[in-house]
Amino acid sequence: MTYQKRKLKFEFKLEKGAFNQDGDNILTIDNIKASVNVGGYGGTTGTVMNAEVYGLSLDKMALLSFKGIQYEQTLQNMMRVWANDELIFTGSIGSCYIDLGRMPEAPLIIQATSTFYDQSLTSADFTVKGEVKVADIITAMAKEMGFAAVITSDVTEVETDPFYHGNLYQQMTTCMRAHDLTWDFRNGAVYVWKYGGQIDEVMPFVSAQNGLIGYPIFNGFGVTITTMFSSMLVRGRNLKLETELPNASGVYGINESSHILSTWQEGGPWYTQCNLSLFTQGAPDAKAQGQT
Repeated sequence: MTYQKRKLKFEFKLEKGAFNQDGDNILTIDNIKASVNVGGYGGTTGTVMNAEVYGLSLDKMALLSFKGIQYEQTLQNMMRVWANDELIFTGSIGSCYIDLGRMPEAPLIIQATSTFYDQSLTSADFTVKGEVKVADIITAMAKEMGFAAVITSDVTEVETDPFYHGNLYQQMTTCMRAHDLTWDFRNGAVYVWKYGGQIDEVMPFVSAQNGLIGYPIFNGFGVTITTMFSSMLVRGRNLKLETELPNASGVYGINESSHILSTWQEGGPWYTQCNLSLFTQGAPDAKAQGQT
């Protein structure tokens, strides 16, 4: 058995205010006890991050506490998280507070999502005269929100005189729904692909010799698997599974994925959990699903 040092790093960036007298608005925390759950579930929030950070002084925790979305106050307080120097989350803080009831190890508890801030803003209507590619509409909206847009090449629809109302997030999701598109907000980008398609051609292979922990569990629409941590396992990709569990091997679509990680905790988790669907992304035939 080999042993590996695991590391989580957190970066916080304030829209207003500073962390010290020098006016620095960025605080980086590294090499500490922490646990995170970074979940890619799709839907309105995009990627969701829940974290508990331990070992900070009360003064340092006070600098961060109460930095989330507050009543009648919208500030873009951002954070990023790395796992072993690999970026796994970028988003805005929804809530951040100290739990002193858990002394002597009082954690700083943080929740953030990819789109908290963007959903709290008002925006002018989106309107353009003439014909416009749907991919260009989404790209323009994403840029206004501060996101990169990664759109598959088969999104070729065109709109005439497009008009969208609501905040930028509502405008974008309304446009994508109108054209049967699927999306995922993660790490500062919105990934867009056709319903029933896939985000790219990458197909991770998971087996007992390639990261699989234990056995798959049937869940009614496919299986749930747990693997060693891998950032390759993201919503919208297909995954090839090989297992001794009867009737479970084959190609699946990744509907949801969660990275469940911890540091400085003996026996703590460092894995990825995925809900897989029998309805693969862009692979509807029996041969592609490994059933022949």
